[in-house]
Amino acid sequence: MAANDWIDVLFGALARQEGAFSPDPNTIPRRRNNPLDLRFAGQVGASAPAGMQNKNIAPPPIAQFDTLAHGIAAGYRQLWADIARGDSLRKLIYSWAPPNENDTAGYLANVARWVAVADLDAPLLELLTLPS
Repeated sequence: MAANDWIDVLFGALARQEGAFSPDPNTIPRRRNNPLDLRFAGQVGASAPAGMQNKNIAPPPIAQFDTLAHGIAAGYRQLWADIARGDSLRKLIYSWAPPNENDTAGYLANVARWVAVADLDAPLLELLTLPS
């Protein structure tokens, strides 16, 4: 599978786990145009949710994107940045979905199964088939 195809599958698996494809329109990813539940970090087209602007909150709130396109673009940008940094699937998921907020082990197991990754500690960049 080509690198971009595999990234699309990974993005879809992460979005699925976050609830972006839920039929419920009130899930955070759907309500905030943010399929990967990214935290607000000044992304293009993003803002802190109403009532949370100009507050020094740790961790930052889940971002609200103006459009779904902005939320998808920010998700891909963050995913590629984490892959380029050398993150493994385990490291990526434990940083995006920490155990104090999520069932991180279940999240990791689901995504690993959906993208067929067996070595959870291998850098994701090594799992890609890049064109020569």
